[in-house]
Amino acid sequence: MGCAQLIRWMKTMPDITILEILLYGEPVGTLTRIPGDRSIFAFNESYAEDAERPTLSLSFKGHLGELLSDFRPLQTRIMPFFSNMLPEGQLREYLADRAGVKPQREFFLLWVLGQDLPGAVTVRPVDGNADMHLKNWSLIYPDRRTASLAPAYDFLSTIVYLKDDNAALKYARTKRMAELTPDELAYMAAKSHSGEKLVMDAAAETVARFHETWSAEKRNLALGKKAVDTIDTHLAKLPVAKL
Repeated sequence: MGCAQLIRWMKTMPDITILEILLYGEPVGTLTRIPGDRSIFAFNESYAEDAERPTLSLSFKGHLGELLSDFRPLQTRIMPFFSNMLPEGQLREYLADRAGVKPQREFFLLWVLGQDLPGAVTVRPVDGNADMHLKNWSLIYPDRRTASLAPAYDFLSTIVYLKDDNAALKYARTKRMAELTPDELAYMAAKSHSGEKLVMDAAAETVARFHETWSAEKRNLALGKKAVDTIDTHLAKLPVAKL
């Protein structure tokens, strides 16, 4: 989905009304601004009817894998898939200034961002990062259709700097890292209608690979002894790290 690009518009600012959505360089839909500072997304008919179409996002698929296409207009903000491509904080303020609009008017921010949309990012909770949010979790589609976890980068263990073991978002029922247990993962699997064995196997593999990499590389990283010791202490207390 990092390949989804907005590379052309049909009118110039401030009269722009339609953004064309491209995936792997091919048009797949449009995001249209309508009266009342609202916007609505629609897939192109050719994309919707293509049985071999590349995946824009799993969020556009139903429980049976069917393409979802009945979207309602949203005011000021755009639908979550596109909204999550936008930056936050000062960079959002910068984009808003370039567009000459308020930071909340996401349609125009997406237009300004154009081809420079963020790539795929993922992160794992076993490293003690309390700053998790949905934009840290991404998928890639190697064959353009089947989802796979994106390569990870930008790991940051916030517990080294902040004495807070609560994540920014709930895992399922809790934000506390110490309560990220196998039972919590099983609950997450049930809530997401995923197979429990699939989830638990993936979690166990992730933990094992993390321990292997961390043990081999922690002394080679640009981390002080205090940071390494803090993370090791955290891992010893984390239930999911014992899978």
